[in-house]
This record gives sequence, structure tokens and C-alpha cells, in this order.
Amino acid sequence: MVPVIASNGASFRGAFLYYCHDRGAETTERVSWSQTINMLTDSVAKAWKVMAYTAQHQNRLKEVSGQKATGAKLKKPVFAFSLSWAPEERPEQSVMLAAAKCCLEMLGLAEHQAIVVAHNDQTHRHVHIIANTVHPLTGLVAKLKHTKRKLSDFALQYERENGKIFCKRREENKRAREQGKPTRYSDSHLQEAWDRTRTGAAFRTYLEERGYRLAQGRKRIVVVDPYGKVHNPTRLLKNVRAADLQARLADLDLTRLPTVEALEKKPPKETQRAARQPVQPVADIPAPVAAVQDESAVRHALKVEGMMVRQREERRQLVADRGRVLDETKERLIAYYRLREQKKALIALNKKIKKARWWQKLVGSTKNDQRRFTESLQGYKNAVGRYWEQVGTVRRETQQALVMLERTHEREQNRVALAYLIQTEREQDRDDGRQVSENQKRRGRFRSKRPRNDLDFER
Repeated sequence: MVPVIASNGASFRGAFLYYCHDRGAETTERVSWSQTINMLTDSVAKAWKVMAYTAQHQNRLKEVSGQKATGAKLKKPVFAFSLSWAPEERPEQSVMLAAAKCCLEMLGLAEHQAIVVAHNDQTHRHVHIIANTVHPLTGLVAKLKHTKRKLSDFALQYERENGKIFCKRREENKRAREQGKPTRYSDSHLQEAWDRTRTGAAFRTYLEERGYRLAQGRKRIVVVDPYGKVHNPTRLLKNVRAADLQARLADLDLTRLPTVEALEKKPPKETQRAARQPVQPVADIPAPVAAVQDESAVRHALKVEGMMVRQREERRQLVADRGRVLDETKERLIAYYRLREQKKALIALNKKIKKARWWQKLVGSTKNDQRRFTESLQGYKNAVGRYWEQVGTVRRETQQALVMLERTHEREQNRVALAYLIQTEREQDRDDGRQVSENQKRRGRFRSKRPRNDLDFER
């Protein structure tokens, strides 16, 4: 197993468009399956919106849960990483999902919102995990420290439990770290190729015999391993600089090297742009059939548009009603617990203590005021806690009502789509039946004109 951490991002929408679609296109052919974690919806198209909403309302979550509102503003709440298995390993979906959940738990993200996406665009099986660093209940940001070390330890433990070590270098690095020695990733085949050759042609041949390829990267010459992973050779070779690599490859025409995109067999940009274009209508449809389909499609579109307008109005009305209930609840609780009066009394008592004269301190009245202030402050905190607890209950009920309304709308949309599909199939069957009946009449008319055979003894 090979874990790889991507750089933190600021857009859940961008992560969704990249990981849940093909590269540079709106198709989803490379997505094998997807799964949400710690969310009420199973749709990744809705899950990223929930994660973005959670990150945007971080301060509100802190306020509701009673957390401190201090700290710097979070700018990059998207944390993404991948888990890759060896090509000879063929784990099932349940195994890959369990490994992703174990990694989230090890990183301290077990209660956070996440999306797991499996791709099939490589020879090896792998999953991408997109996690929200903001806790959905407390609003606190996860403390992600030593993430590479933790994922490396998890991968080593995973391979040990499965009985085969694919990355022996990982074990060596772990022993070196335990002894206090610095560690660095290196590729033994690439190092041997560099040490045993003296020319660029020999270096390239040595790599190609072991499944490695030299290629043109965006900024430099790179090496693509047998699994399709791109490496910068100057980072993997010991005491080798970019100038040394250029000198070694001086006898090669670097412009004739294949690009990374060509080795990955990516579709050209023209094909990707064509995939993003809307599908054009078929030109050879007969005019009457096309007119019927257009009329049915227009009626269906108008019906769907009216349904969407009504659903938006229902959602707006529900949000307004629940907001009114929340405001009324807040006012009722403030009046019931007398929060404003208690706060004013505490402020006045605090000012009295600070401005006490020396003779008041001498006779002990200030000490009594301090004791009353401490008791009143504790009572005020308890009242505020009960206030936010009941307000949180109302908000959870609002969230549940919105979820139920969303599910009702989704079922209604499915019913409308199914009804349109059934109607279209019935119209098609009716047209086919009409065509069959016309053909039968035509055959019957021809049969009646057939001359009688006087030699037909079976008649």
C-alpha cells in the first residue's frame, strides 16, 4: 500500500469536480464507486455542498457548541489523500472502504465528514479520500500533525497483517527513525541505473529494461515507474543535481522523449472538449415522430419547471417558518431564564466591586459582593448552557425537517421522471403497433388479390 497526501485545498467543489469526474471532462468513466462518511446523504453531488456549508459556518458551530471563537480563520478546509494497492492485489470495495476509515481514525478525522472515491484509470486499485477538517458538531479544526508518518505506519501495519511486504524500504526507514537517523525516499532501480551507467543512452536502456521510462514533464525531465507514478530523478538520486542529470543525458535528444500524458494514454484535449459538448439531436428522425417527441419533451420540461419552482417555494417557506420558530424560542428562553437581567446585574456588581472604597473592603462588604458575584456568575453560565441546549434542539429539528423535505422532493422528482419514461415508452409502443397494423392491412390487401389456384386440392 502506498499512501499519498495532496496539498490542502480551499474548494470542495473543485475537489468534487476533479476526483468525481474524468480529467478535464464532465464524464465519470474512471469512477468505480463512491461513498460518503458521517453524512445523511449518499450522493457525493450533495455531500460536497454539505461539507462546504459546514466549513462556512464554522464560527456558528463553535457558538452553538460552547467553544471559544478565538483562533485564526481557516482558509483551506479540504484535506485529501489517496491509498494505492499493488497491481497484484485486488481488494474488494469493503476492504478499501475499511482501510480508508482506519486512516481517517488514525489521523483524528473519524467523526469528520468525508468522501471516498475509487478510480479505475490505473493498473492498480486506489481510492481518494476527501475530508473536511472542520468538525460538523463543534466547529473545531482537526490538528493534523505528522500525517505522513502516521499514514506510513498504517501502510506498514496493513502489509504486515496481510502477510506480504511490498515496500521493504518503508521498513528500513522505520528502523532508521527508531534509531534517530534521518530518512529519505529512494528508488533502488533508479539508483542502480545511475551508478552502473555513464551515458544517457545506457541510462535510458537500463531503466526501460526494468519498466521505467524517461519522459518530458511540465518543467523538467522525469521518470515514470512501472506503476505509472511520476518521479523527479534529482530528488531520488543521492548527491545528484539538475546540472549533473543534464550532463548525463547530453547525448540524447530530449525533445524526442514522450510526454507524461502520452505514457498515461490520456485523451487529447479535442476529445475532452467534445465530451463536454451537449449531445446533438439525431437528424434522421422522421418529422411526425420528432414533433411528437418535441411536444412530449416540452410538456415534461414545463411540468418539471413548475415542480422545481414549487419545491423551492416550499423550502423557502419551511426555512422561514423554522426561523420564526427559532427566534420565538430564543425570546421565550431569554425571558424565562431572565438572561438580560442577570447579565445587567453581573455587570453592575462587577463595577461595584472594582470601585469599592477602602472602608468597604475593611468591613467585609466587598468580600460578600465577590461571593455573590461568583454565585451569580455560575448561575448565569448554567442558564446560558440550558439556553443553548434547547436552541440546539430546535436547530436539529430544523435540519431534520429540511432533510425530510429534501427526501420528499427527491421522491417526487423520481416519480415524475418515471411517469415521463413510461409515457414515452407507451407512445413508442403505440406508434409501433400502428405501423404493424398498417403492414398487416397491406399484406391482407395483397393476399385478397392473389389469383385462385384450381389445382389446390386442399381447398
